[in-house]
Amino acid sequence: KGISLLQQESKNESMVVTLLDAETESKVSAAQAKLGKSVYVGYPFLQEAKVVRVSDELFDYTLDSSGNIKMEEHTPKQIENWKRKADRIEKQYSRKLGIVIGDVESMVHVDMLKGLIKTDKGSTIKEFLSIEGQETDYGTQTIVDEVQSPDPRFLEQDARPLEQEFPLGSKAFFVGTAFYGRPAMVVSHQPDDRVGLNILALKRREPDFAKAIVRRAQNETRYVPSWQVSRMLQLHPLALSKITSAMSVEVNGLKLNMGLNLKFESRKQKVLGYSRKSESGWEYSPKAIELIQSYMITFPEFIAGISLRPSGDVYKDTDFYPPDTVQEKMKAILTWLKTIQSKSFEQVPLEAEQLDSDVVAELHAAAKQYIESGGDAQEQYIMKNIPRHALLNPSDADKRIGGQRFELGDRVVYVLDSGKVPIARKGTVVGITLSTRQTWLDVLFDHAFMGGTTLGQRCEPFHGASIPSHSVLNVTDPQIVAQSRAGVTRQPVQQPVHSPQGNRNDGPPGVNGRSGYVPAGVPPPLRGSFSIRPIDY
Repeated sequence: KGISLLQQESKNESMVVTLLDAETESKVSAAQAKLGKSVYVGYPFLQEAKVVRVSDELFDYTLDSSGNIKMEEHTPKQIENWKRKADRIEKQYSRKLGIVIGDVESMVHVDMLKGLIKTDKGSTIKEFLSIEGQETDYGTQTIVDEVQSPDPRFLEQDARPLEQEFPLGSKAFFVGTAFYGRPAMVVSHQPDDRVGLNILALKRREPDFAKAIVRRAQNETRYVPSWQVSRMLQLHPLALSKITSAMSVEVNGLKLNMGLNLKFESRKQKVLGYSRKSESGWEYSPKAIELIQSYMITFPEFIAGISLRPSGDVYKDTDFYPPDTVQEKMKAILTWLKTIQSKSFEQVPLEAEQLDSDVVAELHAAAKQYIESGGDAQEQYIMKNIPRHALLNPSDADKRIGGQRFELGDRVVYVLDSGKVPIARKGTVVGITLSTRQTWLDVLFDHAFMGGTTLGQRCEPFHGASIPSHSVLNVTDPQIVAQSRAGVTRQPVQQPVHSPQGNRNDGPPGVNGRSGYVPAGVPPPLRGSFSIRPIDY
């Protein structure tokens, strides 16, 4: 008895698990042996993690650069917090999970397994990071060192032979400096882990039309803080808050929503193009202010009734109009709200960055004009001596490009060979939504495809898609650029300083007995990173 489940203690006897050798396993010496190692935490629901720090009541223990254990003494406040956390861990197991772990004498602090990353040499290794919102402190005796059946999705692997990873005729994306993000086909295998490519490149460089449109739209749309809107409209702040959210009014015994639905505090959502929330509070766009003004002008008695009692929780229709006209007036308000389509506004999370339908339409028109003018015309090139790491295999996208940064207006290319978007399809980022583990992008693609959507009525049918960030390459801001030998040689080199008199190592003497050699300037950039030759077909 006494096990608390769903906030209610069990009334009958419960089976309780007791950890063996808990007293020995909880010693700080046992915890120190795990520093820097991969373990499994969260027993009985195990997740892989890496131990980055160990602590007991008095000290923190970490590894220095030489692999030796370094101690750091706790302050009185840290000692108090450590004891509180140790008690919480013990009670969590005993009261909620029915597991007796004994006293917590030491804790391990971990980075959780995020996933796999691929190195430049082709091997796959695990990546451990601190994940926001996830517990990272565990009692040492609850740590599991090994499991019998590791998850096959997260097994490290040595590099495969080049011929297996990129067989002749296989498709990939080039991530060198010359034609970043362009699709390519492997046509030959060469020594020193290199390949020859047939690459499909644009005849002329794409203009930066998307960023210009986004910057102009952001400069033209100035959001105004709610307190300033309240003062501007001479409206009580609480009345403004009620009008712009979902507000219930009792009409004939039914509760009807008569708010503008421009913000949703409890759901942590805003309305695209109308509202947003900053550190100082809610803010409204000129379109939202115009809509609020229209509501005030069209139904002044209704707004005045709210202003007289702005802190009220429940309103009745008779609070605003006399009984003989109340039915007609309430019906008129509901009809007006329906005409402005307030319930069809695009609701997005507060942390999301998204462009409204007007800007998306302008981006679509610009992309269409660019294509119709022949801007996406292509030609083929042969590229030789390309290193393995300058190729992106579509199956390795989540392991290589998951950490990219994105901004609204970035041009991207879809690099997966699966999913609803055709491979190598190009588009523009019109929305960014962050989740705990990954970033989701709303992309407006240049060409229609069968799996495309309207992005919540923001774009034309079959042109939009919400996709994870690891499925596209950011070609506006290249971040996975592979360096070549030519690129390395272009790096500035510190030139030697010669004495005026010269010496026997300076070569032939120059004028007035000075050295004939002088420091040379940095050569101009080469064309691309690798040798390039057009193919004749």
